[in-house]
Amino acid sequence: MICIKSINILKEITQEDLSETHWEISEAIGLNNLVSLSEILGGTSVYIPTKKVLFKNFIYRKVFEEYNGDNTPALCNKYDLSMSTIYRIVTSGRSYKNGK
Repeated sequence: MICIKSINILKEITQEDLSETHWEISEAIGLNNLVSLSEILGGTSVYIPTKKVLFKNFIYRKVFEEYNGDNTPALCNKYDLSMSTIYRIVTSGRSYKNGK
């Protein structure tokens, strides 16, 4: 195993030294962050959610907070959700808030 502290790899590495996929990731999050991920998760399979999945709980909370009974179409447009999803969020949110 190469000890990264003993040689200054991060200052000398170039795009040609990494696979295309690894270089794209390093461009998105930075090489130091890619190395940190490698140290923590190296060799494992990692699922990276879509933004929609990543922000789902936040969006659902906002829908519940903003819902007033008359603004379903506006919430559908604002959060790119169907009417049935809006109603499901509001119904399940009320049950949760009431301790059910």
